[in-house]
Amino acid sequence: MKTKRLTLRNVEITDAKLLAQWKNDPDLQEMSTGQKEFTTETEQTDITNNHDPYYILVINETNEPIGYIRINWLDEHATCAWLRFGLGSHRGQGYMKEALETLITTLFNQGVHRIESEIYDYNTPSQKLLQSLNFEHEGTRRQAYYQNGTYHDVHLFGRIKRIPSTNLQDYLTYVIPYYPQPESLNCIIKNLNFFDTKTLNLSKLYFLATFSGLLTKLQTDSKFMAQTLSQLVSLNWDPDQIKDGLYSLERQLHSPLTEEEKIVHDLYTLEQIGAPEIARALSLEGTQHQLFDNIRQNKFEFFTTIGKEIGEERLAYTKKFLQQL
Repeated sequence: MKTKRLTLRNVEITDAKLLAQWKNDPDLQEMSTGQKEFTTETEQTDITNNHDPYYILVINETNEPIGYIRINWLDEHATCAWLRFGLGSHRGQGYMKEALETLITTLFNQGVHRIESEIYDYNTPSQKLLQSLNFEHEGTRRQAYYQNGTYHDVHLFGRIKRIPSTNLQDYLTYVIPYYPQPESLNCIIKNLNFFDTKTLNLSKLYFLATFSGLLTKLQTDSKFMAQTLSQLVSLNWDPDQIKDGLYSLERQLHSPLTEEEKIVHDLYTLEQIGAPEIARALSLEGTQHQLFDNIRQNKFEFFTTIGKEIGEERLAYTKKFLQQL
């Protein structure tokens, strides 16, 4: 598994000595298990007996191992995970956050429902790290760990995979008031039926479809953006999903990548060359309107088979119509 700067590779028996050194490092105690006296032999036994995901973080440029991430499944179906992690001397450079962001996304995509981690009260850096990754503080086991003559609280942090709403009406109810002329939006929504959506991310598809005409408003109206972010949270979107959705909304206009983006791009483009827009352009500037120049020069691109079929038919009809004027 690769991130921007790191590779997460599986732990091997040959890593036992390195793991023991990291875990016995006093500085690492604030990032790891809080225990001491790890040996190469005990780590070898642990690695051999472990059947859950266990990774070494390696810097891509230097091939240097710098830390570890470990998962233990809490249920037989591997849907709930217990997370542990530690860095050697590379703390404070964002490596662990980068690695965990990628791993957490991968786990959720693989069907994991919940990830949790226990952090000692003196381990402020790890607490802040988990909170930055959208883990919530769920409780404290008071004085549950004893070390060097002192009892320490143990804090439980958890993150649950949030499933955004797949109810189209949830999105329509919110956006309709912001469309002065919702006819175009209604056509896009109706024409979604042309496509097989069984294997698609419906929450993303409905978000893109209903917000396809509101990108400029989102980019220029900070109040509307704040209200939209709050609305998406109320529909169970997490921060990563929101960020991805906003990127997709902008990307779909010119260079759609996902199937959801391609579908909404094509439907939005079809509406730009539909009868209402043609009539509006004629009433404003006649055949000299920029829309007709774009049609004559074939500046419209479609990314789905259905979009191409309908688009080519509509463009051919419009060109013929313009020739007769």
